[in-house]
Amino acid sequence: MEKARLLLATIYGDLTADVVGRGHRFEWRATPVDMGSVSLFSGAIASGMFLRGVTSGYTVSMATVGSVRAASSGNAAEIAPGRSAAVFSPGARSEWSAEGPARPLTLLVEARYLEAQLEALTGVPIRGPLAFSLSMPTTDGPGTFLARLCRFLSTETERAGRALGHPVVMASLGEAVARALLFGQPHDHAHLLDKAAPPSSRSVVRLVEEYLDAHAGGPIGTTDLTTLAGASMASIDGAFFAHRGTTPWDFLRKRRLLLARERLLLAEPGETAASVAHASGFLRVERFGAAYAAEFGETPAETRRRGLVATSAPPSPRPSARSPSPRGAEAATIFLVHRDPSWRGAAAGLLQEAGHAVQAFASSLAFLEAARAVGAGCVVIDVQLPDVNGLEVRALLREEGCALPVVFTSDDGDVTVAVEAM
Repeated sequence: MEKARLLLATIYGDLTADVVGRGHRFEWRATPVDMGSVSLFSGAIASGMFLRGVTSGYTVSMATVGSVRAASSGNAAEIAPGRSAAVFSPGARSEWSAEGPARPLTLLVEARYLEAQLEALTGVPIRGPLAFSLSMPTTDGPGTFLARLCRFLSTETERAGRALGHPVVMASLGEAVARALLFGQPHDHAHLLDKAAPPSSRSVVRLVEEYLDAHAGGPIGTTDLTTLAGASMASIDGAFFAHRGTTPWDFLRKRRLLLARERLLLAEPGETAASVAHASGFLRVERFGAAYAAEFGETPAETRRRGLVATSAPPSPRPSARSPSPRGAEAATIFLVHRDPSWRGAAAGLLQEAGHAVQAFASSLAFLEAARAVGAGCVVIDVQLPDVNGLEVRALLREEGCALPVVFTSDDGDVTVAVEAM
């Protein structure tokens, strides 16, 4: 029983647990579904159980078998399979009791995550926890969808295996569950959802991401981001946390590390790790070195040595099928043009290790400037670059008489664009 109390406290917060009735053998099992900041526990208790305390996050208590009673802040509710559930808010004294065997289904949403979702939906900074109504009907109305979604996740996640269990998929499902709770159960901030929505929080995130990518090597301040997005920093933070599970500054730090990795892999013999750190936006080299090693499992100097070895190694013999070029240069080079530094760094590293010469560019304009002097090789380009898109780059190359083969990549499954790229 003591182990169960510790585990319950870890999962739910400051709770105490006791068996209901004398002489009962305690048995409690729980199967988790991890969706990042959202978790779902399908459990089973062999005897009656009583919980009392304060939850650390937002908790939706349902049951697939058995009858359960709930109480919080002077209100009471029944948790009945297929009929009703209870929603506990953080900070409120709450009770949960089952008189006999039961199969509870419990949804937990981290407090800051749910509040960030509400900020992203409304553009309004949220101060303090939301206060939800305790009783949630699940026979009809918005609460029905949330209950059905939770039951689906509970039963289907294990069957679907890796496809559904992928972290990206699970994070999206967690967002859907959190928003279903916001729209499906009355709370003291629900009036904000009735107002006209601000510009899409996803578009704000994309806009800020593109800015951070383009300016990662230079100084960036709060004013830069708020002016760009036309929103408060709290709204930007909320949108990032809701859609990316992180802050803009953590995103920028990782982008700078990826930018540094790309530069180290492509470094010239005279470049040092310190110069790369400064060029990638890091002011203190020692902090850069520690963060880099923690992120990639090797030091900047080790990455630089690998890049130099790959660049200096002669390419392995292969059939001489060269792309026609007006310059007739002999060296075949793969030109990578992509807005995502992590993609560029990973692709450049793999190609260099395979013996290929590689040049990487973050924008179409940078590549087109260099393309005036390119010889044999091929171009791998993001079809949806923000400055000049990949299709337009191909047309410009053809106009200049450069017939380099062009391979397009895309993050979106747009059929029209795919057909046009063929």
